Amino acid sequence: MACAIGPKHKVWNIAHTPRIIIPRPYSPDEVKLRRLYILWTLKESYTKALGQPIGFDFSRIECDIPHRQIRVDGEPLLGWEFRLFRANTGVLRKGTLVEESYQCTTAIYRGGNTTKLLWEHEDGVGEGDKWLRFVRVEDLIHYVKTHITQKPGSS
Repeated sequence: MACAIGPKHKVWNIAHTPRIIIPRPYSPDEVKLRRLYILWTLKESYTKALGQPIGFDFSRIECDIPHRQIRVDGEPLLGWEFRLFRANTGVLRKGTLVEESYQCTTAIYRGGNTTKLLWEHEDGVGEGDKWLRFVRVEDLIHYVKTHITQKPGSS
């Protein structure tokens, strides 16, 4: 399956068939889209954790969500932990504050002979988790003004 993203609508092959994303064709569009984002973010988080460049062949990664298994090049992926959660945040769109929801996945290599998929409703994952912070530009400017006193070029 190909997906167009970005302002220039570059097409990326995210290596999914419609049957994998939509096991029940009568599912609402919101469910179909969320499933697509879950699969996509799993693959993205894994390749980013490996330090792989854009263009990694996602078809090499198979995700079996119901059985909580991931395979790469046909072999079970072992030693990884994936945390899946939604982040809801307010975004200003044309002067109006709109709440948007983002699918987030982190990939951490823990070692061992299992792979864990942890969902936001499970302990330690999601909103109670302190891994994700949304920072506004105003907050960054305030931090720089109050914590950085040295001027550039002076030692």
